[in-house]
Amino acid sequence: MTDELDFLLLNDTFLNMGAVNSPAEVQGFLCGLLCGKSEEMTEVLWFEKVLHFMDLEHMVLEPEQHDALALLYSGTMRLVEDVNFSFTPLLPDDDASIERRVQELGFLCQGFLHGVGVSDVGAETEFSADAAAALRDIAQISQADAGEDGDDSDWVELVEYVKVAILMLLAELKGDNVDKGSDSVNTVH
Repeated sequence: MTDELDFLLLNDTFLNMGAVNSPAEVQGFLCGLLCGKSEEMTEVLWFEKVLHFMDLEHMVLEPEQHDALALLYSGTMRLVEDVNFSFTPLLPDDDASIERRVQELGFLCQGFLHGVGVSDVGAETEFSADAAAALRDIAQISQADAGEDGDDSDWVELVEYVKVAILMLLAELKGDNVDKGSDSVNTVH
């Protein structure tokens, strides 16, 4: 297995594990978990949480399966911690239909919301206006459907918006962003 995150390779590995989750959803779950403040997301904790999320905690992982989940963890951690904002959502490439890409972006957003939900981000968390709008938008995108006549025209902008929204939420919920009045992310409705 290479050191790069490859959607198709990870997807095949997950299917062989019997998982119903896509790599996009699992990456979103990790990003959502990282929003919590109380516990550092170590690789050991990651395996505990992701196997529960994927309903595979009963499974003894084969080395290839372990390596795939470890790569998703380390690759995503490296990308979200990069000061150059190199995080890119793990999605099918442009050869996939727009319907499939939109569906996977929705899965990424669902995973993110689930991860935030099981982290220590609670109802008492005070969100900036931008963070609250970004969470609402991610929830809306999680239900996205390209429809029969979907096209690529807004795809790049939508993916970039989700990327920036996730990075902004990570920064704010981890306590790195104390400016509650910034306009760093424009709301999509």
